[in-house]
Amino acid sequence: MEKVLCFGDSHTVESWGARWVKTFEKQMNDKATKSGAKENYTCVRVCGDGFQTFNNLRDSEEALKMNKPKFVVIMVGTNDVLDFLWRESNSPMVKLHANQTKISKEYISNIDSFTKDYRELVKRAAESSAEKLVCVSLSPLGEDLNSHANETVRKYCDTILEIAEEQNKKTGNVVYAGFNENLKDHLLSMDPKRKLKPFQVESTAKIMMQMGGAKIQNKCCFQSYDAIARRNGRTILSKDNIHITETAARILVSTIMNSLYDDTVTQLNGL
Repeated sequence: MEKVLCFGDSHTVESWGARWVKTFEKQMNDKATKSGAKENYTCVRVCGDGFQTFNNLRDSEEALKMNKPKFVVIMVGTNDVLDFLWRESNSPMVKLHANQTKISKEYISNIDSFTKDYRELVKRAAESSAEKLVCVSLSPLGEDLNSHANETVRKYCDTILEIAEEQNKKTGNVVYAGFNENLKDHLLSMDPKRKLKPFQVESTAKIMMQMGGAKIQNKCCFQSYDAIARRNGRTILSKDNIHITETAARILVSTIMNSLYDDTVTQLNGL
């Protein structure tokens, strides 16, 4: 059994948004079967709600050593951006987030700390047993692509691309998966002129209510995150403007598969 190590945050935990990891695992196994390969794949998650890159880096050495993965997928950074935005606005979410992730009060979350931690995480993964490492760009925060939040997201995505290219020159096994770019193309293809509210740095109570409300509707009322998003005037993000819908999850799996196998035949079904 070949292992695929997935470093992530709540997107990979799948606690507040659409599920994608098992579909990714299934598509890898289907592809292996069709090609006549004998190996089977299982995804091992290294993630947690609220995880920043710092948390993934902290857990990476043991995870890589224990699992000896064939492939590694890194999709982290959303909480680094959120923590930076919350600090900008002096949001009480900063304290809640620090308690949740066990990050010291002295740790300052910004593009510099993210770059340092992400570069080291990519280096460790690329120099492990992994044949290929996929660095995934971040999903938007809110569907207004011109907002301050998404301008910040794009800076972090540019850093991810830069580090992936930098490490690939050294080890030759790193690829970049443009999830953010593909989501942007999807939104613009639907209605390039539509007006959307920008991402708001909400109060702690409001964020938790939005996340919890969507989860209850999904788990208890059997409503898809796509349906929840549509009722709130969105397409790729759920009620909280952070976590992804089934539509976005399909795009995510396709983006990773195409980057991992360098092809465009991935089917967008099964979610």
